[in-house]
Amino acid sequence: MIGPTGATGPTGPTGPTGATGFTGPTGFTGPTGFTGPTGDTGPTGDTGPTGDTGPTGDTGPAGDLVQLRGIQAQLLADGAGTVADGANVIFDTTTTDQSLNIDYDAVTGIFTINAIGIYYVNWWVATDGADISTTISFAVELNGVSGIIGSSPIVTGQVVGSALIVVGATPATLTLVNVTGQTVVYALTPVQANIVITEVAL
Repeated sequence: MIGPTGATGPTGPTGPTGATGFTGPTGFTGPTGFTGPTGDTGPTGDTGPTGDTGPTGDTGPAGDLVQLRGIQAQLLADGAGTVADGANVIFDTTTTDQSLNIDYDAVTGIFTINAIGIYYVNWWVATDGADISTTISFAVELNGVSGIIGSSPIVTGQVVGSALIVVGATPATLTLVNVTGQTVVYALTPVQANIVITEVAL
């Protein structure tokens, strides 16, 4: 028969450490943690130097501003006076001159236009007879060519006319001419003739 096991003897001394084994494979990456709070904004840096000025852009189209300019002249001569057939009405007084594009010669009665454009001419002449003629007529002439004619069926009174003149080349001349066929006598009035030339478009 086998008898009972005896008591365990004391533990012997630890032997030397064995060699390290191979590293095992890397495990799976764990889930990303929560994003932390945003830090405080840092101070603003110094302003950099101003860059060079860019080139000037093209000029935009002109607006719709309309400006009327022109010249007004009158005949204020003392006494009745006359204007021969084919002669210019000589306006002796320039009452208003607001145009740099229109010049007037009070000796010849010629207006000189120095800018291409459209001009509106409004005029009247106070008359008191024209020899044997039963009507009186005046015409606005551009560069010596007769244009719009204003006529009156009576020889004593006021002859009125207007014309829209297109100036296509400069300098151009404009006159108010007696085209009655007879010498016209001016009426004995303070103002014997009046003309206004207005720049309508340039």
